[in-house]
Amino acid sequence: ARNSQVLVTDPGSVWSMGGNLLLGYYASYSLLVVTNGGRVTNNFGNIAFNTGSGNNRAVVTGSGSVWSSSGNVKSGNSGHFNSVEVSCGGLLACGGLVQVGNGGASNLLTVTSGGVVTSLNGGRLGAGNFSSGNLAVVRDAGSRWLNSGEVDLGSSGSFNALFITNQASMVSVGAYVGATGIQGGSGSTNLVVLAGAGSAWTNSDHFGLGNFGRCNELIISNGAAMWNTRYLGDL
Repeated sequence: ARNSQVLVTDPGSVWSMGGNLLLGYYASYSLLVVTNGGRVTNNFGNIAFNTGSGNNRAVVTGSGSVWSSSGNVKSGNSGHFNSVEVSCGGLLACGGLVQVGNGGASNLLTVTSGGVVTSLNGGRLGAGNFSSGNLAVVRDAGSRWLNSGEVDLGSSGSFNALFITNQASMVSVGAYVGATGIQGGSGSTNLVVLAGAGSAWTNSDHFGLGNFGRCNELIISNGAAMWNTRYLGDL
């Protein structure tokens, strides 16, 4: 249904699902807000599951506010202009992959003002052939995107971007821009920017920039750092 809203607020308030959470399954302008210590739990979380589902939002904000998904969380599985926003001590805890723009375009993940995203199986941004213009922003001191698996940016898509700025941090186990860890992918014109002292990306496995694609770019500026603790980097 269009323009549907769910608000989960205050300590002890829980919205629990034994199955999947589908926000904007066929619809647009749906909103989920988890705030002030509220909690949402589900199996898989899908925002804009089908083509044509756009402008849906999931917001997790405030200390103690948690969205816990035992499986993947997808923003823009097939739709466009959808967003996941984690801020001010909120937590998105994902037991699978965090995927932004799995098959859709112009979807957004923001982690700001001390928000935290944890992902057991890593992250994917702009993974599909038609996944373009998707964006992830990790910004501000205390904001973290912590991946226990590989992160792929624009493995098949184009014009996707990741920004880590203003003392934010990111962790991954393998990182590939315009490519994947199995030497696949043909993404082009994807961008990673790390900017500002204290902004850091720690990657504990191989790093690859481009594969069969072209014009992928990594920019590290103004005292930011990317730490690759494995020996191999492919350019």
